[in-house]
Amino acid sequence: MGSIRQRGKDSWQLQVTVGVDARGYADREYKTIRAKNISEARKELAKFEAELLSGNYIRPENMTLHQLYEKEWATKYAPINYGSKATLEENVKIIEKRLLPRFGHKKIKDIKTIHIVNYISELQKDGSRLDNKPGAYRRHRSTMCIRRITACSNVPNHTVDQRESGERGQVAIKRVKQGSD
Repeated sequence: MGSIRQRGKDSWQLQVTVGVDARGYADREYKTIRAKNISEARKELAKFEAELLSGNYIRPENMTLHQLYEKEWATKYAPINYGSKATLEENVKIIEKRLLPRFGHKKIKDIKTIHIVNYISELQKDGSRLDNKPGAYRRHRSTMCIRRITACSNVPNHTVDQRESGERGQVAIKRVKQGSD
């Protein structure tokens, strides 16, 4: 059985009771959605209940980066939030070739800022290029490195939005301005 509560304009909280814990308290799952009106929210509640009852629901903080990418980012977030198809395709390529092999197996809650910083540092070392050309991606000169940083910071920031826990370890990676050396 589920219920709906309006949280703000076009924002609704879905609540579904999935059972009872050992102390006799109701075990509930929550999800916040964006819907224009109550009827859209009811449709989303029905989908959420079906997902919970079928056993396919994974709490966002327990998802791996690969699961989040496939189920949420690539299907729901990216097509809506990227204006340019070329930018979307480039970032998908970067994420699939670089980020998922490196971080795809990790749970969202286990990816920390230091992991991203270390990854960016490794991109600047010799031998980091996937095309086997000599040299490295230079942070200040390579637009490809800047694209990787952008794609790298985009997915974890989306995962922070997806978390329902109180911990919000924002990934603070900023694009470095190109200097005139």
